[in-house]
Amino acid sequence: EVYVPLRRYGDQYRVDAITLDEDADMILDTGATISAISYSLFRRMGGYRTLPFVGNFQVYTASGSIEAALVKIPLFKFAGYEISNVSAIVLPEDALPESDGLLGMNILGKFDFSILPQENQLLLQERKKPLNAD
Repeated sequence: EVYVPLRRYGDQYRVDAITLDEDADMILDTGATISAISYSLFRRMGGYRTLPFVGNFQVYTASGSIEAALVKIPLFKFAGYEISNVSAIVLPEDALPESDGLLGMNILGKFDFSILPQENQLLLQERKKPLNAD
């Protein structure tokens, strides 16, 4: 079990992460299938020089539908874990005001987790891989 401190920002919870040695203030978003990064963080990480481009996709956000680039982040660090080749959508600055990105279910889904609002903590337990039923 790992307890991760959460910061409240309005009705959001935020966590710290590190993307390619860049500190990132991420919004915890259990409704996001894929994590997202701001264009500002994308530039700080070196843009397309260091992040492999996967393609452009139509993305549905709270403010509507936009076309956004999907990239692979070679190394993402969160709560003491290192995750390789994380897919992330690059969103324009106005889609992520005052944040470096969204921590979505492509990362959170690797864990069983609980939000402990009284303690402002996220409880993570690494998921065990299911056994093959032979």
